[in-house]
Parts: sequence; structure tokens; C-alpha cells
Amino acid sequence: MCRLIGDFRASRGNFAPLFEWTAAAGRAEIANETAHAIEKFQQEADEHSRTAHAAAAEALRTNCRRWLAPQLEQLTRDLTARLSQEGAAQRNEHAQQLEARAETLRTVCREAEETAARLKTQSDQSEAQIVAARGIGEARGRNGNCATRGAEGYSQ
Repeated sequence: MCRLIGDFRASRGNFAPLFEWTAAAGRAEIANETAHAIEKFQQEADEHSRTAHAAAAEALRTNCRRWLAPQLEQLTRDLTARLSQEGAAQRNEHAQQLEARAETLRTVCREAEETAARLKTQSDQSEAQIVAARGIGEARGRNGNCATRGAEGYSQ
């Protein structure tokens, strides 16, 4: 046993490296546990973040319908009213254009009838002048023929 105690005392100087090795191992163990704890914390934080994002997205999806539905309905009503007003304005404009064109057509028809009546009057007058001119021409021709015969009669 003395020998063991002597060996123990002789080897006491070698405890410093063992202590340093033990301390280094402890530090490494603490660093590993700290890294593991940080990693676990990060995973839990990521999971909580995903859960919170999913909950927010679901709430937004649910509430979005409630928020947007009345606004979309109002927008649809406004758009329908505006389209109706535009349609009525276009119908009125077309009706006015049709009325103006109908009036123009009535005016053109009236002018055409007046022109046709003037042409008829002028045609009748021209025909009467032609008939009168023929009558004068025939009368002259008869008189001229008689005069020619008479002159012939004198020469015989």
C-alpha cells in the first residue's frame, strides 16, 4: 500500500493535464448541449412561426371574404348603375340621331317632290311649245307649199 501511496504521490504532478482534459471535456459538453438547445429553440421558434403564419393566413382568408363581399357587392351595384346610365345615354343619342336623319330624309323627299313637280311643269310647257312650234311649222309649210305652187302656177 505504501507503494500505491508513493505512486499516487509521484503521479500527483500529472493531475493538472487530467484536470485540463476534464475541464475541456466539460466545456465541449456544455458547448454541445448549448448548440443542441439553440437548435431545439430555433426549431420550436420556426414551428411557432409556421403555425402563426398559417393561422394568420386562415384568418385573412376567412375575414377577407367578410370584408370584401360587401365592397364587391357595392362595386357591382355601382358598375351596374353606371352601365345602365351609359346605355340610356347611348339610346337617347341614337334616338336623336335617328330623328335628325328622319327629318333630313323628309326634307330631301319634299325637295324631290318639288323638283319633280317643277320638272313636270317644265316638261308640260316644253311639250306645249313643241306642239305649238309644229303647228306653226306645219302652217308655214302649208303656206309655203301653196306659195310655191302658186309661183309654179304663174310660170306656166
